[in-house]
Amino acid sequence: MTILWSHPGDNKIPGSSIELSKTESGYSLRFPKVASFTISTSGKLEKIYPEELGSERNIEHLTTHQVKPRQLTLRGNFVLHASAVTVNGVVVPFIGDSGAGKSTLAYAISKREQFDLFSDDYVAIESLDGISLATGDDCSPRLWDESLEHFRIKDGESALVSDYSNKRRVTVSSEVNQGAIKALYVLAESSQNEIEIKEISGHARFITLIRSAFRFNPNDSKLSATEYERISDLIDNAPLFSLNYPRSYEMLGSVSDTVIEHIKNQVA
Repeated sequence: MTILWSHPGDNKIPGSSIELSKTESGYSLRFPKVASFTISTSGKLEKIYPEELGSERNIEHLTTHQVKPRQLTLRGNFVLHASAVTVNGVVVPFIGDSGAGKSTLAYAISKREQFDLFSDDYVAIESLDGISLATGDDCSPRLWDESLEHFRIKDGESALVSDYSNKRRVTVSSEVNQGAIKALYVLAESSQNEIEIKEISGHARFITLIRSAFRFNPNDSKLSATEYERISDLIDNAPLFSLNYPRSYEMLGSVSDTVIEHIKNQVA
C-alpha cells in the first residue's frame, strides 16, 4: 500500500487520526487503533478491519460520519461538513468545524414552525439541471450534555455516539431527504455579544467551501475537477454568509429568530 495522505488528529481522541492509502483494488481508509475500511474506486465499502478500539458503536460512528461522506466524493458529490435544516423543501446548511455549534443551532431552528432538520454532520451536493441538489445523512443531532439540558431532553431519549465521546445522539426523523440549496451559513468563531450576518464574496467563497469539505484525495485531478465544478455551481445558485453570534444558551432563542428571518428573506 502507498500512503496518499494522513491527518495526525489528537492522540487522546481515538478516531481523530486518519490515513488514506492506495491499494491494488482501491483504497484503505484507516483510523489508527479503531478500524480500517477498504473502499473501491467507485466508492463501495468493501470490508472493515477492526482494531483494538473497534467496538460496534465506534465503527458505526466512523462509518456514518467519516467513511460514508468520503465514499460519496468518489461518486461525484461535493460533500460539506455541515448541519442543515429545510424550509418549504429548500435546504439551508450551516458549515463549521467540529464544536462550532452546528448541531445545536440547527436543532434550535428545527423546533420552530415550518423548519425541520435535514442533516446533522454532512451534506452531499450534486448538480442537476443547473440546481445544486443536496442529500443529507442521518438528521439525528449529536449534542453535548449542556445542549441536552437546555432542550430538556430526558434520560433515555438519547444514546452515546461513541465510546470515546460524551456527545449523545437524539433520534429525529425527517420526511425530506433531498432539496435545492438556496443559502449557506458559515459559523464563525466569536466571543462577541451581537449577532452579525455578512455575505462572503469573491474568491473567499471558494476558499471557504473547499476548506469545509470532506475531500477524499486532493491529489486526484479528476476528483478535484468534479469538486471545483460542484463548487462553481453552488456559488452561482446560493449566497454564502458568515454568521457570528454569542455562544450562549440564553441568547440561542434570539439567534434563532434572527437567522430564521434572514433565511426566509433568502428563500422567498
